Amino acid sequence: MFPEACLLENKFGAKLGLPVLISLAREPVAPEALDLEEREAYARLQGSPRMESWLRGRLALTSGLGVDLELSRTPKPGSERFFLNAQEQVWILTALPITRPRELLRLWTVKEALFKANPHNRDSLLGHYGLIDPQALAGQASWRGDESIRYRYGTLALDDGFLTIAFRT
Repeated sequence: MFPEACLLENKFGAKLGLPVLISLAREPVAPEALDLEEREAYARLQGSPRMESWLRGRLALTSGLGVDLELSRTPKPGSERFFLNAQEQVWILTALPITRPRELLRLWTVKEALFKANPHNRDSLLGHYGLIDPQALAGQASWRGDESIRYRYGTLALDDGFLTIAFRT
């Protein structure tokens, strides 16, 4: 395994309390290497597929594990209303103005990873996933306030962005 994969696996294993399967490849995944179900799930991936194609857990495609990587991106001011719920919007306003763009990007990766961790996300919006503690780099989330549907996530801060892995518990 590449050293970068070991580093990520160790960091996320510690944050999420489970082994994380990460594979690194320099080329995008060849569709013929995936079975039909995996191919359909892979085709539904959103976000930065060109970057995420080299960071993927093969089980993540169909088993309730979501990954989002965002680099060199700044969310537009006011965009939080489209992906944060009311509690999260209140929290973001308490963040120092200088840190808000970076915090918004972190929360975006969390919401995207949660969305991807839901194999039945067809009728979901990013705002449907509620973070228990929006400030936490590793934490829990619910879906539409349904306490029976829970997710865990962990975020790794990078120099120019964030990597978040989420899974349904």
